[in-house]
Amino acid sequence: MADKSLLNRTRARRWRFYLLMICVPIAIFVLGKAKQNLPTEILEHNGIKWEYSLIAPDVKLKGLIIAMHGAGGNGPQFAENSRIIKAANERGYAVLVPTGQPAQAGKPANFRTNPNLWNSGQIPPTSPRTKIDDLGFFEALVKRAEAKLGKTPLFITGHSNGSGMTYQLAMNWKSRVRAIASVSGQVPPKLVGKADQPIPSLFICGSEDPISPWNGGESNSPWGKKDSRSVLTMLKLWARWQGIESEFVESAPSEKEKVFEARGEDPRQIVRVLRLEGHGHAWPGGTKGFADRMMGPNVATFDATKAILDWFDRYQ
Repeated sequence: MADKSLLNRTRARRWRFYLLMICVPIAIFVLGKAKQNLPTEILEHNGIKWEYSLIAPDVKLKGLIIAMHGAGGNGPQFAENSRIIKAANERGYAVLVPTGQPAQAGKPANFRTNPNLWNSGQIPPTSPRTKIDDLGFFEALVKRAEAKLGKTPLFITGHSNGSGMTYQLAMNWKSRVRAIASVSGQVPPKLVGKADQPIPSLFICGSEDPISPWNGGESNSPWGKKDSRSVLTMLKLWARWQGIESEFVESAPSEKEKVFEARGEDPRQIVRVLRLEGHGHAWPGGTKGFADRMMGPNVATFDATKAILDWFDRYQ
């Protein structure tokens, strides 16, 4: 009995470790249940059922946006928080809003104990979650969307863990993605190969983010503490992956914003970091979520969704 009790405690500690590794950084999770008013469809891939919503515009189509929630969230919650569907549809973009799989596959999702996640390249290889084929799911999802919409330029965005998955998809689809833009999060620690073509990249973050600190170091989440890289360190690696050798140049458009930009010889070789002064981890301009003590201050009047769509329009 003692051996069995010890084994159970060991397993519990292991799962806490997995959750910490997987879920830092985490995206904002709106308190209470998000409105489940999106038309939701199911795609089964490798025996696993994934939920998603595909909303097409009434105007002429000019692109498809994949928009991903962070750890602990879901597609409808993220759509409501970011308000991206209506804003994107008005500009001619169709939007795919999927929901990730729980850390412990096959068990009900729970924000604290079994959060929905994306396999963004940060999951320990021994975690059961790595056995789920996120990339294969997204391949099948885009194929299904294009069967309805036709071939169209592809753009990707996400928040926190969804931001990390944004870079993971762009790295694996390096000849397909037109541009990316995301909020907070971490670039995957291992970047494979080199970009086939420039992928204009916008990264929005807050100077007071306790989950993805600007200067890196120890970060906090609902699951514990972890060390993270500084924002410019990880984005410098992303710039090098794209063949951009220049250093980041800092500018200050206003007292509330600072811009750090690295450029290459090609006009589309650009990595831009937009830091919102005094802001924390929440999606800027989104609905309110956790208290400041967990997410950092939610003070930005900046509209991240508008900025991301402007970025996609610029690099059509």
